[in-house]
Amino acid sequence: MRTVQDHEAEHPPRWAAVISIAGKIGRTAQTLNGWVKKAELDSGRKPGLTTDMATKLKALERENRELDVTAIDPLFSQIQVSRQQLVFERPAS
Repeated sequence: MRTVQDHEAEHPPRWAAVISIAGKIGRTAQTLNGWVKKAELDSGRKPGLTTDMATKLKALERENRELDVTAIDPLFSQIQVSRQQLVFERPAS
């Protein structure tokens, strides 16, 4: 990533620097460009969600989904039991 930033002055559009370096390191230009963008976010050069914060956010979202399921599951089980009791407790006609 630093190599791309160092060569941006030699290759005016960043994409030209990315293409030049990507071939030398055996990666696609899109992959290298993604790494450069991520490095800029993580270093604070560009505003946005850092890798660390994105990881924490995903973990919190996963935890929320799990909590939702654990909160709903007992209610669902109770509803199923109540429905079964209704079916079995109907008076004979």
